[in-house]
Formats: sequence, C-alpha cells, structure tokens
Amino acid sequence: MNMRALAALCLISCAASLSAQYGKIAEAAAGGEGPSVGESLLLVGAAAGSLEPELRAEDARAALGRLGFRLPRAADGERISWGDLAFLAAQLYDLPGGFAYRAFPSPRTAFKEALGLGLLPPGARPSDQVGGADLLFFLRRLEESKAARP
Repeated sequence: MNMRALAALCLISCAASLSAQYGKIAEAAAGGEGPSVGESLLLVGAAAGSLEPELRAEDARAALGRLGFRLPRAADGERISWGDLAFLAAQLYDLPGGFAYRAFPSPRTAFKEALGLGLLPPGARPSDQVGGADLLFFLRRLEESKAARP
C-alpha cells in the first residue's frame, strides 16, 4: 500500500473527531516530511476537544498555554518528536499514567506510558521525529483508547 493511500485511510478513520478545517492540516502533515510542533498542537488539541475549530494553527500554542498545559519547547515550525507528542497527548487526553509519569511528568515518561498503552508504532524512540502517517495512526489509537475507557 503506498504512503498516500495509507495516510488517506488513517485520515478517514480519525476524521470523525476532527472538523473539516483540520482535514487539510492533517493531509498536509501526512503528505510532507511530517507534522510540525504547531500542526501537532492544533491537531491533537482539536481531536481532544480542547481547541475550537475556528482557531488558527498560529494561535494553538497560546490557547493551550492559557489552559495550563505544558507544551513542547521546540519552535512551532520544527518537527515534533515522539516524546513531545506523547506528553502533549497524555495531558490533553488525560491518559492514565503509571507511577513514573505521575511522579515525574515529562516527555520521556509520557512516551513510556504511551508505548505501554500501544499508542506508538514499533521501534519509535522519544527523540525520533514523527512522520505524517504516524501522527494519523497515533490520533486514531488515541481515539480508540478514549472510546474504550469507562
């Protein structure tokens, strides 16, 4: 299966929680080198229901910061790492965390929790940059885990 077809399939499977406005961003992230920090903030924030659909990608950091979330230190234009993405998702989706995450919430401990929950692809490392199709896979797995929780 080619990468664009896989990305389209992943996009369709997580489209229920994303508005049509974010579909273009998700498609661009899947088709390019991978999502930037700013795109990831917007997509994960919208999918979790923490950001309004009318919000621009440039304003996602400020909006999530006002809500009290700890955000990646990398600039919005840089590609996001698995550790930063896992930490963002752990906060926005209120993922259950083990002792290490509760005691020391950080990208590295959030990554370990996400790996244990089966949210990450095999072979992912905290410092690796996230690919576009991987982000869509991650969002789909987050939505599945959210639906499975009581």
